[in-house]
Amino acid sequence: MQWAFYPTQIFFHLLPFQTAFELHYVLHCVFSGIAVFLLGLTLGLHPHAAFFSAMLFNFSGATLSLVNLANILPIVTYLPLLTWVLLKNLQRFSLIRIAGASLLFGFFFLLLEPVSILAVALFLIPTAIGFYGLNLGPKVPLRQAIGISVIIGASGFFLAAVQFAPTWELIQNSGRKWGLEFESIAFWSLHPMNLMQVVAPRIFGDLFKLAHPDTWGSIVFDNREPYLFSCYFGLFPLMVAFLGMSFARDRRMQVLLLGTAVLAMVLAFGRYTPIYPWLFENLFFFRFGRFPAKYFLVTVLSLALLAGFGLEWIEKVKGKWRSGSTSICLAGYFFSGAALLIFGLSFFFSFPQIWRTLNLGEWEPGYLTFSAAGEGHRVSWGLVLNGLKHLQVTALVFFLFLLVAGLRRVRPTVVRSMVIGFVFYDLFLGNYWINPLTSNEILEKPAPAVSFLKRQMENEGLFRSYSMPINQDKQPVYIGSSDSIAWDTVFRKQTLFEFLAAQDHIQFAVFNPVDRLETMYSQLLYFELNRSQTIEQRIRFLAGLNVKFLLSIEEIASPLLDRVTQFKINSEYPLIIYRLKKSLPRAFLVDPYQSRLEKFSFKEVLSLHYPEDNILGAGALPPTLVTLEDCSVRITQYLPDQVDLEVATPSNRVLVLLDSYYPGWSATVDGQEIEVRSINYVYRGLDIPKGRHEVVFRYHPRSLYVGLTISLLTVTGWILALALFPSKKGSTG
Repeated sequence: MQWAFYPTQIFFHLLPFQTAFELHYVLHCVFSGIAVFLLGLTLGLHPHAAFFSAMLFNFSGATLSLVNLANILPIVTYLPLLTWVLLKNLQRFSLIRIAGASLLFGFFFLLLEPVSILAVALFLIPTAIGFYGLNLGPKVPLRQAIGISVIIGASGFFLAAVQFAPTWELIQNSGRKWGLEFESIAFWSLHPMNLMQVVAPRIFGDLFKLAHPDTWGSIVFDNREPYLFSCYFGLFPLMVAFLGMSFARDRRMQVLLLGTAVLAMVLAFGRYTPIYPWLFENLFFFRFGRFPAKYFLVTVLSLALLAGFGLEWIEKVKGKWRSGSTSICLAGYFFSGAALLIFGLSFFFSFPQIWRTLNLGEWEPGYLTFSAAGEGHRVSWGLVLNGLKHLQVTALVFFLFLLVAGLRRVRPTVVRSMVIGFVFYDLFLGNYWINPLTSNEILEKPAPAVSFLKRQMENEGLFRSYSMPINQDKQPVYIGSSDSIAWDTVFRKQTLFEFLAAQDHIQFAVFNPVDRLETMYSQLLYFELNRSQTIEQRIRFLAGLNVKFLLSIEEIASPLLDRVTQFKINSEYPLIIYRLKKSLPRAFLVDPYQSRLEKFSFKEVLSLHYPEDNILGAGALPPTLVTLEDCSVRITQYLPDQVDLEVATPSNRVLVLLDSYYPGWSATVDGQEIEVRSINYVYRGLDIPKGRHEVVFRYHPRSLYVGLTISLLTVTGWILALALFPSKKGSTG
């Protein structure tokens, strides 16, 4: 539900999936660069400097890292875009401008990503405040500016109500109702050692190799893949940014951007500083958004704009390094010396003997071992050497650039071409590896196990499956012609990893609630299942949840299972499919007295449904329960928002449908509406009188209609306002 109404979703209804998927990415990246360019112009940059800032932002490591995440990618666009549209309204507003800004804010709120909202606010608010300190022409009075900002933000929020209202209902019924625990919130925090990657792009090695990886960053990334594959921004842009910021005459906006960059970087550190734990404890909205590393994008945008200001200042003082003012001479000599110092130090540490002499780490053949922050690190010397050589090259190029910029006869176009050409080449060389190209065929081809399960469902009716978790001590060895991490995705697809198998409409009973957006009680099922001490206990539990097939890459010996078939996958182990000898159907009937208790054991119901099979642990049956031999339940239609059933029973019973109980589900029995009850707190149930009946479950979410009404009223209000006051413009002071 997170971005069901987001505009790019229309592509998935009109175009092939792959085309729609690629358009979603391409359009956001294109609009991102345009937005930074326009924002730079609004802040007073010349077009070439604004273009320089846009290039830096679009091709930085942090930006390209987020391209891997379809639902997080839009922040790359909205971070500069929303700031720009707000500033344009603060310069000179009109109804059409406010309406357009509200629409863009509405699109952004449709994403409902908490950390992205906080990141945008972190950049937008200081920039808007600092904008009033710049002499960039007329601006609306401060009181009007505050009113315009409130109208745009509130109107955008109301436009997104169609998405917000159902999502809020989902959160209230999920494991995120009171927020998440701190470890989950701050898991992907930016380790301070990642800052090495700002100037040395491949310092952590190749993160996409499966066999014999040379990466040593697993400790920094909590033994997981990093959230930001790269933080590379480049020494050259950093030096340009600090040069302009340090010596420009009017530095108010530059100082504000630097402060925003530093604050965002501190927030990105997350659990590695005491600030984020304090925010988590004292500000409730910090308990809902995960992964503080996202804030680093604000740092990158601030630095990109600072670099634009720096380039512009360098051009203004071109040719005046020697004969100009004291500050200009000081700038030239200081940063030339800094570039030479960085070159000298990086060259100095290129020799292993220096590390040994200074006792900076233990030396092994081809590796450097050292401790930092109480953690041990073993780094390939080749990675260290490549990082130092990269620093040498960029420092030397920056020094040569300053020499050229100090010559009077060199045209400004030459200086601009040098900067843009080298930086683009540097960013491309440093960041092209972040998104390795992978053939679509290896991911689009359905797994053989999917076809098998679909055939069984056609023959046997609805059922659920369960994939046994892989033993961490028995990690699979991938086989194939590729050493790319894409083969890990292939392995997950072939073994029907839940999130990948969902696109093939494979239904699972329980799975790891990673995002904690499932209903609270369905998550408790997962934790209850993991409390099972033996495989037999686990199988009995799954049998009560309509699980008919169990998937595993390990052999399972149990009298409760029949081995059905196996499939060869890209691993040394096959994927084995087992059939549970007995399992509950998707829908069945129970005694009314038992269901009035609201909570009962599906193991007991299972033993009633199959009373002759003691292998499932029937034990002594409660006398209040009746057998189900004289009843029948048949599902005649099963859709995402409607389930039709035919039920026959000789006495009053309760129908149990093993689908999630959730607000918005209604039901009719022979056309008469009847209350839907929660069974076991997890599933849906109905009181069924004796006889034959037609039962229909329908999903009509009230929250969706409330949100849709608010959104439509907001759209209607704007249409009327624009129709009645088409040329209404605001005054500036």
